[in-house]
Amino acid sequence: MSGEPDFLADPAAARNVMANDRRIMETATPLEVEEVVTPPGGERRTWLSRKMPMRDETGAVVGLLGISRDITERTQAEEARRVSEERYRHAMETMIEGCAILSPNWTYLFANNVNAQQAHSTPGDMVGRSMFEVIPGVEKSPFFEAYRRCMEERTPQRVESAFTYENGAVAWFEAVAEPVAEGILVRAQDITARKRDEHALRESEELVRTIAENSTQALVMIDARGHCTYWNPALLVMTGYTAEELRSRPLHELIHHHRPDGRPYPMAECPIDRALAENFDVRAHEDLFFRKDSTSFPVLCAASPIMKGGRPVATVVEVRDITDRKQAEEALREQDKRKDEFIAVLAHELRNPLAPVRTAVEILRRLAPAEPRLMRAREVIDRQVTHMARLIDDLLDVSRIARGKLALQRERCDVAEIVRQTAEDYRSNLEAAGLNLEFEAPVTPLWVDGDPVRLAQMVGNLFNNAGRFTDRGGRVQVHVARSGPWVEVTVADTGVGIEPTLLSRLFDPFSQAEQDLARTKGGLGLGLAITKGLVELHGGEITAESPGPGRGSTFRLRLPASRDPAEQTVADAGPAQRTLRILVVEDNHDAAEMLGELLDLSGHEVKLAFDAVTALRLAREFLPQVVVSDLGLPGELDGYGLARALRREEGLRDAYLIALSGYASAEARGRSAAAGFDAHLAKPFDVSKLEATLAAASPR
Repeated sequence: MSGEPDFLADPAAARNVMANDRRIMETATPLEVEEVVTPPGGERRTWLSRKMPMRDETGAVVGLLGISRDITERTQAEEARRVSEERYRHAMETMIEGCAILSPNWTYLFANNVNAQQAHSTPGDMVGRSMFEVIPGVEKSPFFEAYRRCMEERTPQRVESAFTYENGAVAWFEAVAEPVAEGILVRAQDITARKRDEHALRESEELVRTIAENSTQALVMIDARGHCTYWNPALLVMTGYTAEELRSRPLHELIHHHRPDGRPYPMAECPIDRALAENFDVRAHEDLFFRKDSTSFPVLCAASPIMKGGRPVATVVEVRDITDRKQAEEALREQDKRKDEFIAVLAHELRNPLAPVRTAVEILRRLAPAEPRLMRAREVIDRQVTHMARLIDDLLDVSRIARGKLALQRERCDVAEIVRQTAEDYRSNLEAAGLNLEFEAPVTPLWVDGDPVRLAQMVGNLFNNAGRFTDRGGRVQVHVARSGPWVEVTVADTGVGIEPTLLSRLFDPFSQAEQDLARTKGGLGLGLAITKGLVELHGGEITAESPGPGRGSTFRLRLPASRDPAEQTVADAGPAQRTLRILVVEDNHDAAEMLGELLDLSGHEVKLAFDAVTALRLAREFLPQVVVSDLGLPGELDGYGLARALRREEGLRDAYLIALSGYASAEARGRSAAAGFDAHLAKPFDVSKLEATLAAASPR
């Protein structure tokens, strides 16, 4: 083979071929070589050439003899395999699980860093060595048995087991072995942490189950159908049902089918059964449950959905029998009732002997000689009889208020004038005690619908309280003013102040501040309780404030204002009362319907809801301007929660919210205001007060 090559399309390749030929000619040595050539107009090819020198008769090299074979496809395949192997090895190097390749004689051909860490070694120290040498004891483990089957049967194997190292350390691994050309590929993942968590979870579940099984508290778990999936022995004892009976029907049908008034209790209305479907927690839900023998008992329930995969799958219910508590409460109510009845009877009986005593005093005044000692004795008897009569009146009043027997003689009253007259009546007593009385009120009337005698009694009690607890040289300030829909009377003193612990019970009957043994302040501790009861009968409220002992006290009495008679005439002749969209929320159906009818007669557009969840849904459709809501609503959302939810809604947060409650203390009013209510009416509320509140209602 001689002459110029015909593949000059690749000069570098041509020069390489010519260099090989010259070397053979010069050295007279045969050569086998791979040569890359690119013919003109052709593609790059790889040839395997065997070349030898040609000699003449004298032995001189005169040419070349060569045989060439095209091995382009083979070299391309080898290159592709090489690249693939490099990528595969790189992938295994960067995997988060341990990877290794073992030969049929169990020698490491490859190991990545993770696998080396699992073997407590390094990749460089593992490759070329036997697996039994690198990991002592592996031949006795379940891992080796799986690797052996994979190597012999050429089928993938999976194994999960613990492995004990030579130093005694124990780790859990999940390993997969797969057959490859060189032997087997092993992938191993350390699952020690997962196993530890699973073990801790099993121990925790076992502990919880042990506690539940031995608890005197009834526990039950129900699925989406309401059927029991777990119960503890306490529930079986409480209800009288067997385990098989609890499985057969929904729990609701067995123990929760009727309300205390005898009406059927639909499952769809039960908060316990709704907790799972609507994904909410039930806390301290009072209800009535039934035993297998049809007897009933009061319970306190709590229910919480159990989540799995981000969705509720079951409900765990805690049931507490509160029969003893209810009986104790009833006993206390009965005792309280008997106490009030006794006080009422006692007060009436004490009044009987006072009447002739007072008459006798008057006779002595008229007939007895004007002897100084007799006159002093007569005046002492008169003062003490007057004092006793007042104490008895207080007992009667507090008893009547407690039993709801005190009736008001209502009329239109000017509070400013009543307070002014009462202040003048008490001025001499206060000044005699060394106190300075300051009075401030507008000259225009401040009208309320009330009982003038009882209004004077309320204000007089506040004056009397200030006089008793303010030392000589002190000051009593009285201020009367209009404040929005209210007429407000403020009585402030510079006296002994009020302990913070006493503020919460200041208006309770028989509640008094600490006194010395001489009891120089006197009294039964009924004045403020009576004032509070009278204020609430008028639809108002009373609060007390004090910076602390020795820093004085301030009492603030608020009554719903009514319009001036002249304003009433103008109003009657003017435009009709504005119509409001009002949502009434009250779980007592009769009370809700009566209030709804009253508001409807006043020209308002009214919707009713009997629980907070329904109210919230209805409010989104109705968009009320005013919401009148009971606070003690059934279910997971009470009146406070409803107010907070309404304040979060874009289209509802500006509604005027009025709370209805049987509690009218400063604490109760503060809690409703904190929840978002604009006004707080005590049950049973006065219609005129509700009308005044609605008249003053304005969306935020």
